[in-house]
Amino acid sequence: MKTFHTVYDFGNESIPITFLFPLPFFIIGLLIFFYHLKNKDESKENRNILPDRIRGLIVGGAFLTLSGFMMPMIALSSIPDYYKLKKIYSAGRYQIVEGSVKNYHPMPEGGHDTERFDVKNIHFEFSDFHIKNGYNNAASHGGAIKANLAVKIRYYSDGGENVILKLEVD
Repeated sequence: MKTFHTVYDFGNESIPITFLFPLPFFIIGLLIFFYHLKNKDESKENRNILPDRIRGLIVGGAFLTLSGFMMPMIALSSIPDYYKLKKIYSAGRYQIVEGSVKNYHPMPEGGHDTERFDVKNIHFEFSDFHIKNGYNNAASHGGAIKANLAVKIRYYSDGGENVILKLEVD
């Protein structure tokens, strides 16, 4: 009889704050923009290129615009998904597969690929670099999945991918 221990449990996850990733860029943009807004460029040299003040306002404005656009977009994609998975998990509307990890393909440490494997012909694929809910910790970054490892996985299939909600390993 296999003795499994829990490596990941979505039930213990809190609301994702990945949408705050662009916040430092937003703050940098604010600082650059307001610094150049208050400080006038007194130099009259090089009239054929943009003065430092205008260039600073443009750079600061670009940081503000891009990061200000990214925060709500990330929030709108990750937060509703979190609540959907939380409801599915709480109601027990997931599937369970138990077996050995087969067809294991590790994600390289630098990314640019996914970690993928099968358990009893159920395919799983994820990456540390994708912003999504569920287990996505590749072995190259400390994750638990390895070839031929005995696992018990509770997962939700949304038709396109299988999201790992609970991972137990032997």
